[in-house]
Amino acid sequence: GLGGGSSDAAAALRLANELCGRPLTGPELAAIGCTLGADVPFFLRGGTQWGRGIGDQLEPAPHPLSYFLLVVPPFGCATAAVYKNHAALWHGAGEAASVRDVTVPEYRDAAVGVFSNDLEPAAERLAPELGQLRREIVAAGWPSVRMTGSGSTLFVPCADADEVAAAAAALQFTERSGVRLIAATSGPGLDADQP
Repeated sequence: GLGGGSSDAAAALRLANELCGRPLTGPELAAIGCTLGADVPFFLRGGTQWGRGIGDQLEPAPHPLSYFLLVVPPFGCATAAVYKNHAALWHGAGEAASVRDVTVPEYRDAAVGVFSNDLEPAAERLAPELGQLRREIVAAGWPSVRMTGSGSTLFVPCADADEVAAAAAALQFTERSGVRLIAATSGPGLDADQP
């Protein structure tokens, strides 16, 4: 859920381009990256971006410093299985269900505290312990907890570094079951001259 494979692919593309004397432009690398994974172009650029299409049409977004506590369970969620569950849940919901139109609002604030992830129910169906962990975090006082990507990492958005520390202290009970807690912040884009 944190783009590990995609970031590895992006790093390999950037390194290969550098070793070959930079024959490819950024857009050319992104086109190759997209054949490897929808979010590889994101990791070629890094930073905070708005994504459209399948996530490959990117534009810079404001990136005020944002704080998060990552909650990393000792198990993963296979992306293909999560999407398969998502499709099954969506198709099984009947005619009343529909996919809402999603647009990026004109007011673009990367620090907005409202997050959602339509893949959460599918991931929790695949790994019920993920849903249990999320419910325990909510019960501990952190109702804004959400899942990254297709899972299994969860994140708690925080106002500042002190709130991250408070969340980590409140959620230490999760570490007994092998869950790792990692403080993180948003960051600037990559320096294209430093692969």
